[in-house]
Amino acid sequence: MPTRTDRTFSALECADLARVSYRQLDYWLRRGVLLPHRPASGSGSRRQFARHEVSVVRLIGQLMAAGAVTEMCADVVEVVQCLPLDQWSGLLVVWPDGAMQVLDAGTPLARPEGPAKAGWVVDLAGCVVQPDEEA
Repeated sequence: MPTRTDRTFSALECADLARVSYRQLDYWLRRGVLLPHRPASGSGSRRQFARHEVSVVRLIGQLMAAGAVTEMCADVVEVVQCLPLDQWSGLLVVWPDGAMQVLDAGTPLARPEGPAKAGWVVDLAGCVVQPDEEA
């Protein structure tokens, strides 16, 4: 029986835990923004997602809700997929000039010129799916 750390989730469970719709998740998968832990390998097979991938999906959902576009999210996903979840604490995703960056939370941030956009900063720690959410 899988432990909490190596458990995988179906696409529906992933979407639910990440707080996005299944349709959004499927779109991002088809666009190549992210890859599941175990991709579907034919008719009748199911994609499986590890907790790390579910957290990445939650991050994409939060970035999109804050005004990012899919292409911008793909750049961030490349960076955060390499980081273990325990290193997400203290990191921010910012995009003051249309180019997303992953920064240490201690980095001084300059507000963009003109009207400030709410949500141009997303805290990665808030995207991590905790084991107690997996019920």
